[in-house]
Amino acid sequence: MYHHHQLSPDQSKFKLKIAPQSTGQLDFEFALTGKGSFEKVAPLELDWQMNLPSAFMEAPYRLEGTLPITIDFTPPSPALEERAIFLTDKKMELQQPQPGLSLRYTLDGTEPGLNAKTYQGAISMTNTTTLKVRYFNTKNGASSNIWQQVYRKVLPMEPSKAKPNKPGMAYRYYEGDFQVLPNFKTLTPRRTGTVQDFNVALLAGERIDHYAVVYEGFVDIPEDGLYYFYTRSDDGSKLYIQDQLVVDNDGSHEERARGGDIALKKGLHPFRVEYFEDFEGQSLFVGYSGADGKRKPLVGLPLFCKE
Repeated sequence: MYHHHQLSPDQSKFKLKIAPQSTGQLDFEFALTGKGSFEKVAPLELDWQMNLPSAFMEAPYRLEGTLPITIDFTPPSPALEERAIFLTDKKMELQQPQPGLSLRYTLDGTEPGLNAKTYQGAISMTNTTTLKVRYFNTKNGASSNIWQQVYRKVLPMEPSKAKPNKPGMAYRYYEGDFQVLPNFKTLTPRRTGTVQDFNVALLAGERIDHYAVVYEGFVDIPEDGLYYFYTRSDDGSKLYIQDQLVVDNDGSHEERARGGDIALKKGLHPFRVEYFEDFEGQSLFVGYSGADGKRKPLVGLPLFCKE
């Protein structure tokens, strides 16, 4: 049995018979006794007794104790859209709550309470908005933690007025023991030149560890709109467009992907990709997607660099 000042169980005593060399499981439901949050509930203490069968004429054998049980109430995420920028307006669809829960939200940055709007359909935004959402128990008003996201209305970045005429990208190759991307302004490159792709192993030659490469050029964006850029690298990488950090995939790690969004106007935009190899495994892929949502290699777009 157990007792608790914040929780109301559907039953307070249990009996469970378990055969030798086997396991058993107890299932029960509980709710908060009043308004509040499951995040602030103290551990539940279960008082238990275990009686073991004894042989004829032997004294009964019994164990007992108290087992603390941490309450972990984590309702499913309402699935806030991660794409946090938009151009004109945005409609947000959230995951409908489970039975017995209501999903309430605010659009002004305040914390949603019982008087906040109840989610019943798509949420419309026409300006930069801080969306906060929270589950509530429809019976006793108990609340979950808060999920939040800022959605920014942005203008597409203007293209560069530069007129690079050499196809490909300029690169600078460095050697050193890196665990994160360094400040390349303080380093002297071993080699420089131009390339048509992100084949880091080709630039490193026989060296398989402890080097870095910086690629710079201009990408010809085909139309105004939102673009998603990403790198998949082993080890760290970053991607900048017009000196704005769009993708942060830094650190010493196995191959993994990271991405980010940016609004761009049609035309040439300067970009920079920084990469380093620590040890074992060496790879770099840079990709993007536009209005159609299809992911494609960045080298599929026209790339240029200065002479």
